[in-house]
Amino acid sequence: MTIDWLADDNAIVLSAEETRAFQIFDTAEHSDYVSLVRQAGLDPAQFFEGGNWEGMDLRDSDVTGVSFRSADLTGACLYRDQYDIIRQTKPRTLDGARVQESREGGKGSTFTIEFDEARDQAKARTDFQAILKNQLSRKDKGEIEKIDWPLVTRYLRRLDQPIGRIWALDEILDQLGAPPTLVYDACKPKFKLGQVLRVLEWSVAIELLQIISLPDDNTRITFLEERATARTYLDPILTAKVIEGGADLDLFRRVIELCQMKGWPLPPFVQWTAASKLVKTMDEVRSFLNLLSKVGVRPQPALFAILADRARTFAGVREFLDLMAKEGIKPDMTVFSKLAEATKTMDRVHEFLDLMAKADVKPDMTVFSRLAEATKTMDGVREFLDLMAKADVKPDMTVFSRLAEATKTMDGVREFLDLMAKVGVKPDMTVFSRLAEATKTMNGVREFLDLMAKVGVKPDMTVFSRLAEATKTIDGVREFLDLMAKASVKPDHRLWKVFVGSGRTIDDVQEFIAKLLEHGRKPTILELNKLIRNTENRDEAERVWSLIFSLGLKPDHFTWGTLINKMPNWAEAWNVYRSRRPDKALVTEAALAALLRKVTTRQEVQVTLEEYNRRRVTMEANSVSAAMRSPLADEDLVWTFRRMKKMGLDVQAIDSTTWTEGAERFDEFKKRL
Repeated sequence: MTIDWLADDNAIVLSAEETRAFQIFDTAEHSDYVSLVRQAGLDPAQFFEGGNWEGMDLRDSDVTGVSFRSADLTGACLYRDQYDIIRQTKPRTLDGARVQESREGGKGSTFTIEFDEARDQAKARTDFQAILKNQLSRKDKGEIEKIDWPLVTRYLRRLDQPIGRIWALDEILDQLGAPPTLVYDACKPKFKLGQVLRVLEWSVAIELLQIISLPDDNTRITFLEERATARTYLDPILTAKVIEGGADLDLFRRVIELCQMKGWPLPPFVQWTAASKLVKTMDEVRSFLNLLSKVGVRPQPALFAILADRARTFAGVREFLDLMAKEGIKPDMTVFSKLAEATKTMDRVHEFLDLMAKADVKPDMTVFSRLAEATKTMDGVREFLDLMAKADVKPDMTVFSRLAEATKTMDGVREFLDLMAKVGVKPDMTVFSRLAEATKTMNGVREFLDLMAKVGVKPDMTVFSRLAEATKTIDGVREFLDLMAKASVKPDHRLWKVFVGSGRTIDDVQEFIAKLLEHGRKPTILELNKLIRNTENRDEAERVWSLIFSLGLKPDHFTWGTLINKMPNWAEAWNVYRSRRPDKALVTEAALAALLRKVTTRQEVQVTLEEYNRRRVTMEANSVSAAMRSPLADEDLVWTFRRMKKMGLDVQAIDSTTWTEGAERFDEFKKRL
């Protein structure tokens, strides 16, 4: 229960007896508050006057002879006879009080007091100022740590008219700064403009509140036209707020048409709002600039700075710079720093720097840090650092942290650290966490941790979680856990999940699953899919399938396809295919290709290929490769490929150069089709 008093000019000071009363209130186990006050040695006749007793349940109390003058009893629970007695003592408010007609209760015996009296707006303003002053005073004196916003908001709601609530909000902004959302929500219709209301005329502020509740674009445009006609110009704040509500440029187009019809200028603030809120693509950039030209507006440099990141491809970068050239505007560093995000390759990095040189803009660290994402290999890293050297820009940690992902091997990691050393930049945890992806084996993990030790960086959980993918076996996991122990880093649930996928049998990973369960977590279907893929026979795969259900998980199409692969022959694989498909799991080419790997006769091929048609699954190179790995005889394979060809697959166009086996044999078959 909140205990407070409405303030007047005199602060309330609690006596020792009053303090003891509040202590009793806090520790009491029953709700006869009048008796509690008497137990504290105080007179209940005056104790409750002026207090904030919101929500208090007085039904266990005898209120005869007790005064609640000027008290706040919002939402209090009362019997009807208590309500009649208390009302005669003139409490400040009984808003929302729940009144029970009789002490026996029963259906329909309770009603809620919506308003205890007609609203007096002058009195409501006085009350609001008093409570605000009280809160400020108590906070300044250290009596409370923060403003009681629910209390302030209750008094704000008593200001019924929008102008009154805006006045109250302005009082809050002036004295306390931006309030929480709770206060804004109390101002209906709702708005989210915060302190901008302080610099607006009251009439504009009221309109601003109205406009947010307008339901659709037609209503918004009509509203805007009516207000603008009265003033013979478009108000920037109102118009910008209208545009913010649009889903695309259509609403801005209608604002432009309104300006054309009325001969009104288009305020710059409206242009910036439309550019930032409505323009998403290069097509929309072109449309936006065309709309501006219709009302004779020449876009300013700041507008292009807003629009620059809409160029998401390098063709978009060229087009964007051409649009700026047509307007006679020279791109600056802000524009180029945003356009840099569109470079995806080192060739484009070179071209981008050439474009900057033509514009006589020298690249800085911000531009290079964004261009760094284009490096995909260590050759690209070396080339990129050479370009920075030519531009006389020294790479910093931000650049190196983005370049780090280009290292794909431990050789690359060693070279990368050497390059950092040459320019005097010491690698930090961010760089090492990205370099960690390059480790593929446990030998790599050991070497990586040695490299970290040499530069004095201690590995954390993020680094270990990325190194963990190098553990391919249970022995690797054991060694990995020893390395973590030496570094005093305890594995968390993320690592236990990774380790589950390293086993070949359920017995291998029981310990890791137990660790996860201890932490209230389970392995995901992703890790169990890895486990079922690693199993060496059907029986172990079936155990994993059962484990998935026992953990309350659902197998997905990958689990199902992998189980098909583990079956010893086509008949059993077909049975799994027909009977085990998870709910809502799509039949993919991978599942049907798994069946093709098991076929031994043309009849089995025929049934499987018919399933492609029945499920409308597109046949691709994976299906051809699967058939090649089946036990089919050469003549049966040729017959199979001819059937595939009739089904629309261009078998002869299949590129087998990436196959690990059977490529030459397949090329011979293609000659016979």
